[in-house]
Amino acid sequence: MPPFPSLRPEPVPLTILTGFLGAGKTTLLNRWLRDPLLAGTVVIVNELGDIALDHPRVETLSGNTLMLTGGCICCSLRGDLAATLETLLRGVDNHRLEPFRRVIMETTGLAEPAPILQTVPAHPYLGKRFFLDAVITVVDSLHAAGTITEFSEAAQQIAVADILVAAKTDVVFPDRLDALRLTLDCLAPGVPLLEGTPDAPSVADMQAHGLLTANPRRMSTGRSLLAEAANPHTTGIDVFHLTSSEPVSTGTLTMFFELLQATFGSNILRIKGLVATRDHPEKPVALQGVRHTLDIGPVLDAWPDDDHRTRLLFITRDLQRARVEALWNAFRGSG
Repeated sequence: MPPFPSLRPEPVPLTILTGFLGAGKTTLLNRWLRDPLLAGTVVIVNELGDIALDHPRVETLSGNTLMLTGGCICCSLRGDLAATLETLLRGVDNHRLEPFRRVIMETTGLAEPAPILQTVPAHPYLGKRFFLDAVITVVDSLHAAGTITEFSEAAQQIAVADILVAAKTDVVFPDRLDALRLTLDCLAPGVPLLEGTPDAPSVADMQAHGLLTANPRRMSTGRSLLAEAANPHTTGIDVFHLTSSEPVSTGTLTMFFELLQATFGSNILRIKGLVATRDHPEKPVALQGVRHTLDIGPVLDAWPDDDHRTRLLFITRDLQRARVEALWNAFRGSG
């Protein structure tokens, strides 16, 4: 007798497209949505204010564009984001909407990304129907130096990225572009940087880096996780790895992160990792956290390489590695 089909649909990837005001997010998204590779994509666009000025410039082949207006998605509209995602799911489940393969959310340029990244993992229902696929941050090559210095939101958008797109590189002098590369490497060490022109990066370019793929069940942060962590020169922001050769129990892992986030949650911009657990030592558990929220799972099909150690990447503000490492070592030794 064939096995019963799963009653729970496969989680839908949610891709966050962020970047400071005027960086070029909408231009990039418009170009991507014309590509058949992104067929079946629903777009959520967040706008500041009550009039969706950017809406006419967002074009989708199927018309599946939803607007969130009236404020910044990182604060007053978090509830609206959850409600919008729930409405999408109800529409598909009730056969009023065509099934979709992916959701791309374009944030307002002033969004602080951390609360957005918390919305889905922290939600008891949405956490089962969606998963955070990647954060794509667009950087304005012409004005990035000033905005990163003046606005903490711009620096945070870069720090939590899984991939960076430097827009308008074709109109920037080479020395300024070199300086920008150094700045981005300090804020987001190991994160791939694609340099954008009017025709690039394409969807195919993104897929070559493991994003926007047809088979999104993967560890989207694996590339940056495997890179050597550097010590950013930006004041207050640290990036570091913690590792463990021995598998840990799920209970130990949960207790460690509960205490870590209760104690230092406001200082943690992001946590990404692959964890070897005693329950599944041959398969890594994907882990992502933002501030006080942590999403443990799913269990991946295989490790990305021959290194089967637990590897945790921390992006923190005003939180030294030694304090996190001491806590990690205490829990790791306890069980």
